[in-house]
Amino acid sequence: MRSRIYYFSGTGNSLSTARSVSNSLGDCGLVAMTRALESPELLDCGEKVVGIVTPNYYVGLPVVVADFLRKASFRNAGYLFMILTSGHDFGAAISSAQNPANQLQNV
Repeated sequence: MRSRIYYFSGTGNSLSTARSVSNSLGDCGLVAMTRALESPELLDCGEKVVGIVTPNYYVGLPVVVADFLRKASFRNAGYLFMILTSGHDFGAAISSAQNPANQLQNV
């Protein structure tokens, strides 16, 4: 089963996590969200398993991640998961992921 993980990483922690999960899944591609935002074909994900890995920002998701979630399509995803890397707690990131259109109001 082919899967894809989209990631955003500032310091490398989320990239390291994404690589670890990708290796565990096997047939899994890694795509940087910043790259996907520049290439519309990468925003249309047809894989059955899709992961999102991002750092947690206390006030919500990083702006890049919220923008990615607004534009991406996971039309065939039977399983969609999100991993938030964090040094403390998850703040408002989970609710921001559920409704990324409101993200900019939270910043």
